[in-house]
Amino acid sequence: MSGEISHVDWKEKQGFFRDTQCIDGRYRISSASLFLTTTVFNEEKGLELVLPEAKAQEIQISQKNMLHIIVRPDNRIMLKKGKNPEEQPIPVDGLAERMRQEITLNPKVIAAVKTDPEATYDHMINVLDELQEAEAPRISLQILQK
Repeated sequence: MSGEISHVDWKEKQGFFRDTQCIDGRYRISSASLFLTTTVFNEEKGLELVLPEAKAQEIQISQKNMLHIIVRPDNRIMLKKGKNPEEQPIPVDGLAERMRQEITLNPKVIAAVKTDPEATYDHMINVLDELQEAEAPRISLQILQK
């Protein structure tokens, strides 16, 4: 009788199977006692996002509204105003005040941050923090083309 369940043992386990029958000394379990539960999980749809259709359109921006902020790999920041080819060095902690002055002179000014690919991420973030402190309304981020 090794491997068989005695009548006494089976009676103790019978509480687990509610619809059992004893036929010829053997217990049989009704198929209704065994069941499988399944469920369906709805696929998460997320937020609906409507994007504008892609159209190749360039917007012309007057250079008089541009303040180019060039982030160099040696932690220098250079300013270039509009079409003027002359670059002026500026310390990072002086950038917020300079940006406020530019906004006062021209509320449509755009801060075009051009970062050299060799510049450190932290240095670029410091520049963006200064522009945020100055409450710059328009910021453009670009990679400096060599």
